[in-house]
Amino acid sequence: MFGKLRFQQSTTILLVEDQQSVVNEILPILRSQGYRVLQAQSAKTALEIGSQIEDKIDLLVTEAALPGLYGWELAELLKLDYPQLHVLYITSRLENDADEYDSETQEWIEAADQFLRRPFGRYEVIGAVRRALDSDAVAVAPWW
Repeated sequence: MFGKLRFQQSTTILLVEDQQSVVNEILPILRSQGYRVLQAQSAKTALEIGSQIEDKIDLLVTEAALPGLYGWELAELLKLDYPQLHVLYITSRLENDADEYDSETQEWIEAADQFLRRPFGRYEVIGAVRRALDSDAVAVAPWW
């Protein structure tokens, strides 16, 4: 094909969200902070992007429950190529919705420490991204 893509900015974020309205809300906020943002509307596309990028991906910002794949599953797959990947999960679910999931997903929910609950504002996004990037934990699980 064309080889790996290379970007110059120091912090690269992969935004994976299937709802364009959420992308339209988050993308300008991230770019206004100087982040290089790659975007995908599905886990499959995110994995393709991950395999084409020569530079590192610093942060995965992903919907917690993508169609066909949980965000934590996507994070685990991307971690194979990017072991230091930090993850920020986006969710609109409430704390008590966690009862709907199987035991493995429940474990991931309970272990999560970085999430952004919708609806959110500009400063919530900026703060959540900064905390995720500054976190010692990498590829943490979702909490929704």
